[in-house]
Amino acid sequence: YRYAGGSMPSKDFTLPVQAIMDRVNAKAWKNVIAGTDGERYYISLPLDNDQYPSLTLEYDPRFDTWNIWGFNFVPTAYARIAETMYVGASNSRVVKMGGTSNGGTNILWNMETKPFASSSLAADNRLYRLWVVATVPIGSTLRVSISNEDNPDGVLDWELIHTVTADVDVQAQPIIIPVNQSFRHKFVSIRLEGSGPVTIHEITRQERTFRMGIGGV
Repeated sequence: YRYAGGSMPSKDFTLPVQAIMDRVNAKAWKNVIAGTDGERYYISLPLDNDQYPSLTLEYDPRFDTWNIWGFNFVPTAYARIAETMYVGASNSRVVKMGGTSNGGTNILWNMETKPFASSSLAADNRLYRLWVVATVPIGSTLRVSISNEDNPDGVLDWELIHTVTADVDVQAQPIIIPVNQSFRHKFVSIRLEGSGPVTIHEITRQERTFRMGIGGV
């Protein structure tokens, strides 16, 4: 629950991850652990029949967003010393949070948007302009893909349309993305992925709508 004082506690902010929360092993609640680095909240949960944490959720209160921890281990302890956060794992491993790399290796990352559609499902769209305002430091990469599908299982076929490899620092610059692969569709999703620190400031798209009815398009 989230409680700010002066109002009733609310659990609405967990609705995006309610399907995961419903899988928590009720017999292992004592093994749930949580921590914060001062900006985000982390909670490690034992799911299904697991007795110890098997998945970690990350909540960012600034944007009210949830993410699944993408590292190759699940924390079993959190500690914050001064302004530094440390994470412990079941194999006696201790990791220091922060920095821009994982032991000198660029960190892989990705994000996917929801499927975008027009106001009427009777209409088709065509994505004809797309640009991303991003900061891409030297050594980092940014790849942009699109999908014209709407799969309820969440598995989409992605078409890579642009790659940015920074030879010089790209500072909050608009990057025009070619969309020649886009065709008439009901839905379009956008996927950004890459390696190393990249800041996405804005994603802007323009679509042309084809409405079907009397008189044609």
